[in-house]
Amino acid sequence: MDIVKNYDGKELTIQIKGRIDTVTAPDFENERNDEIGKFDSLILDFTDLEYISSAGLRVLIATQKKLKPEDIPMAIKNVNDAISEIFRMSGFDKILKIEWFPLSWLLDKMNSISLKPELSELYELNEFISSVISKEDIHINLIVEEIFVNIVNYSNAEFIKVDACFEDSVLTLEFADNGFEFNPLMREKPKSPETIEDAQIGGLGIYLAREMADELDYHYCNGENHLKIIKKVE
Repeated sequence: MDIVKNYDGKELTIQIKGRIDTVTAPDFENERNDEIGKFDSLILDFTDLEYISSAGLRVLIATQKKLKPEDIPMAIKNVNDAISEIFRMSGFDKILKIEWFPLSWLLDKMNSISLKPELSELYELNEFISSVISKEDIHINLIVEEIFVNIVNYSNAEFIKVDACFEDSVLTLEFADNGFEFNPLMREKPKSPETIEDAQIGGLGIYLAREMADELDYHYCNGENHLKIIKKVE
């Protein structure tokens, strides 16, 4: 593990490279302790962090507890997919301020669009996706429409942002919105109706999107829903 510390006035940024595990966590804690009392804002930059175990998570919680009585803010920035998943599994994404982003190699290839939470924006979104993959794809269109419409109709979001990357015939999408927390992966599969009377209208769109996608990943962080979708385009 390598640690670099930089001050911008009274704001301290600690960059951690490598691993925070049982062996290295005490070193991380000692480096933090050396700076206590010298800063009024702390940023932990995880751009180059490859691994964190429960020992590292304990140091983060201990740091937050030390700073809270002094009302010193702490933010964890540039958290990749793998580390983000550990935060979600531990539940710490709900009690720590974390800025998540897709893996660094993907960032440079991402295209983005910001949309108003209005159904009329669907056509602009479809044009954006088509420009990314340079073709029309019915499966992609269905996934995009069902996810977007669900956000517009039910989330009470003030904004919707969509990031898209297309490489090696694989489309990666990420929807972000600041609406009500909702994990579509937890939605139960609709029952197959035996008669027309048994048919349920609600919930079908999310189910279709889940079935069409190759991979789905969801997390809620800093008041935002983030849904990542991976789909191979034939």
